[in-house]
Amino acid sequence: MTRSHSTHCSAGPKRHCALSARLDASHVRPPSIVPEDARPPLIVAVLCAAWCRTCGEFQRVVADLAAARPRVRFVWIDIEDDSELCGDLDIEDFPTLAVSRGAMPLHFGTSLPLAAVVGRLVDELGNRATDTSVEWPETIRALAAAVHMRASEGEGA
Repeated sequence: MTRSHSTHCSAGPKRHCALSARLDASHVRPPSIVPEDARPPLIVAVLCAAWCRTCGEFQRVVADLAAARPRVRFVWIDIEDDSELCGDLDIEDFPTLAVSRGAMPLHFGTSLPLAAVVGRLVDELGNRATDTSVEWPETIRALAAAVHMRASEGEGA
């Protein structure tokens, strides 16, 4: 005679044992995930130039991304007007994104100026814990700290 799992489970026929129960993992959080409200905000610094036509068109994309992600701070940085923030960074192409959590860098590099590409990058980085083991160059760390200060000042305005 073949028995179903529920008839020979020690939990009895009216109860399901752990093997057949549905898991409610809503309270379980992987160790690398910290509640969003307990983490510093994600900051996306968009490094562009006023003379760059691609950057001009990208401003609308950034505004739409910011509207769709109210917990993420987007900061537009013109590399010429805001040269004190950029320091000795060598910006090779536009747009360049510098993404940080608070003052800790998470990403630095050129991006395609497409909402889907930037949105996916921002969403993925927003779900990651800050990795303090990465050895970021001093220029990138200084940029992240300066952008964090600027974004923090903007919160009070």
